[in-house]
Amino acid sequence: MKSKESPGTCKPTKVYKLQFSVRFLLLAITLAAFLLGLAVQWGAVVTLIPLAVLVAAGNRSGYCRVVQQGRMQLVLGGLAWFAFVVSFFLPAVTVPPEGEAAPGWQAAWYVYMVNYDLLTGGLRSSPWTSAHLFRALLFLAVGAANLLIAGLPVALFVKQGRSALFASLLLASVSVFGFSLDRYARYGSGYILWAVSFMVVSSAFPIGRRLFSVYIGLMSAMVVWILIGQMA
Repeated sequence: MKSKESPGTCKPTKVYKLQFSVRFLLLAITLAAFLLGLAVQWGAVVTLIPLAVLVAAGNRSGYCRVVQQGRMQLVLGGLAWFAFVVSFFLPAVTVPPEGEAAPGWQAAWYVYMVNYDLLTGGLRSSPWTSAHLFRALLFLAVGAANLLIAGLPVALFVKQGRSALFASLLLASVSVFGFSLDRYARYGSGYILWAVSFMVVSSAFPIGRRLFSVYIGLMSAMVVWILIGQMA
């Protein structure tokens, strides 16, 4: 007798399950205490940097696989892009002593005005000198990050070139979190939502070993450079 079941009819479905080890839970508790200490000393906004690193590390460790395929990836990418757009209409930054919060779109306009001046050889929008090269690169990277995440909906549906776009977006997003270390400005819900949108994107696509290493290296260098600049 021949079996009625065809060997090609039943294919095993690969299901990802979240499993948290004791080591992971201990690290999470330690990080929570570290974040609390940063919030007390520097303000709550500065905790965006270690949170971004945590999301990237969780992605690299495989804890984000469940949302990196099919409909879940589309939903997560859509939420990130929606948060990015909404952030432009919320109060983003207040620079003392003016005391008036600028919305996200106005902050973005300033970034691109600075980008234009830098690329055309002018410095009309900010009293920078050649010694402020790092800050200039920070603004250029933020401008690039905004353009890359603006094209996220295309990347979600078109697979060709998606990896390169995501890698560029992840590396450029380092600059987004750099502003949380600025003690001379106060940041509102617009900035926080803007930064969180980049975190969400970094969980929606797989992060390879080399990309993760470069990301952590850039983040560490940025933090160290800004802290040295503030102490000088």
